[in-house]
Amino acid sequence: MNSRTTLSILSMTMMVMLAPCPTVLAESGLGNANERLGGRQIDEPNAAELYRAAWVRHAKLMSAFNEELQRTDLSKADAAWVPERETLAVLRACRPLVEDLIRASQAGEADWVVDGDEFFAPLTHHGRLRSSVRLLAADARVRMGTGDHAGAAERIAAMLRMSGQLRGDRLISALLAMGVFDVGSQMAEHFINEGSPDPEHLRPIREAVDAIPEEDPFAMLDAIKGERRRSTALIRNWAEAGAPPEKAPPVLDGPLRFAEAVVVMAWLERLDAYYEELIEAWRSDDPPARIAALEQAADAGEYGMLTKIMAPAMGVAYKADQRTRTRIAEIRALLESQ
Repeated sequence: MNSRTTLSILSMTMMVMLAPCPTVLAESGLGNANERLGGRQIDEPNAAELYRAAWVRHAKLMSAFNEELQRTDLSKADAAWVPERETLAVLRACRPLVEDLIRASQAGEADWVVDGDEFFAPLTHHGRLRSSVRLLAADARVRMGTGDHAGAAERIAAMLRMSGQLRGDRLISALLAMGVFDVGSQMAEHFINEGSPDPEHLRPIREAVDAIPEEDPFAMLDAIKGERRRSTALIRNWAEAGAPPEKAPPVLDGPLRFAEAVVVMAWLERLDAYYEELIEAWRSDDPPARIAALEQAADAGEYGMLTKIMAPAMGVAYKADQRTRTRIAEIRALLESQ
């Protein structure tokens, strides 16, 4: 994965907020039900199974919402935006799916049962989670526009909880988790700044933010370790077999296919050393300076060809992690000021 690939993954998850139009939305009846679930905790061992059950149970609703995303731009941030009645009808129909997504977000940790050692393990839940976040964001803005602050708060809190349920040992999962948190935190900020929410309405949002760990909020360091384990194993297996892999990351395909095994093994040794130093730098008293120095050394070729290709993605990951930590601190401070 190169830096452009990583940036595209990150940008794909950074979805902007939806703006309300109270007059039209009030006519829809969407915002009047006040369907708040009250932060009720559900005693389920694996939230991932609840999400999957919701996606299967409401597959037609999810499909209808995705079609609406293709037909209508739901990402406009203009405060004068008036959603079409067809869009409101789709959101009204999706109420049961929204309720199930909120319940799944309340169920604690999620084990997505992804093979931790498989470099190319399918992550089919990522796409469905992106659509689910868009749906929750759309419904939250509808409810803000019609004065259902309790319902809006539950949907915002669900997005924030969902971000934590993406924690794992894959870089793409950590980046997606940060993107989901970014959407939820933007929605929370807008929710607070729209007026003076009742402290009780802020409670589920505050609880969701408080549940985010201060140390390594979205398990980015675990993701770096996971990428190290999988990428070095993939490359080592090829070099030891003495034959090109059946499939390889596009950015590595050329070096792996045309370099001699002994050269690849030398590169691999340097790549592993780079990862070790990166993890140490991440834990150090001055991560920015040490990681910047590592990036410069990698770009200069001091850690070999493979590291030169892969290091930029690690730098992007660190910067994304730092931006997210700053954002967490900002939203916590905003909540504490209320």
